[in-house]
Amino acid sequence: MVVVNYLYYDTIFIPLFILQTCVFFSSIYFLIYSVKSIKNVPKLILIANSHDIDYPMVSIILPCRNEEKYIGKCLDSLLVQDYPNYEIIAINDSSSDKTGEIIKRYSMTHNKIIFVDAQPKPEGWTGKNWACTKAIFRPMEIFYFLLMQIVFIVNQLCL
Repeated sequence: MVVVNYLYYDTIFIPLFILQTCVFFSSIYFLIYSVKSIKNVPKLILIANSHDIDYPMVSIILPCRNEEKYIGKCLDSLLVQDYPNYEIIAINDSSSDKTGEIIKRYSMTHNKIIFVDAQPKPEGWTGKNWACTKAIFRPMEIFYFLLMQIVFIVNQLCL
């Protein structure tokens, strides 16, 4: 015959019951609070006639070094943007492969792509910083800066 120590059972059961009850009611509170919060999120208004809007110029700086394998796909994904007023400043940062040729070919067929061939960097400069200065010191109205590094292929980047 098994003897159950009821004193031990009660000392464990009551705190566990209290803990489970607290977790249950906290979950219910969180669910109600989340639903109320979602209702208060401001809604974006769709613009019926976007031709009347004056979009500021956005310059996308794309420093590239030995990106022959990915640069074409990256530029293709940047060219399908629905933002109308942008330019892609693609900088060949002394690549030893065909990255510069690919960018130059794209710039001849797409007017949004500007090809910049960075000279070898001076002493004391790092590669990406030097390449970006070649794009920054161009005459332009207003400058919005988006630095992209080709680590993965950009897909439908929303500007």
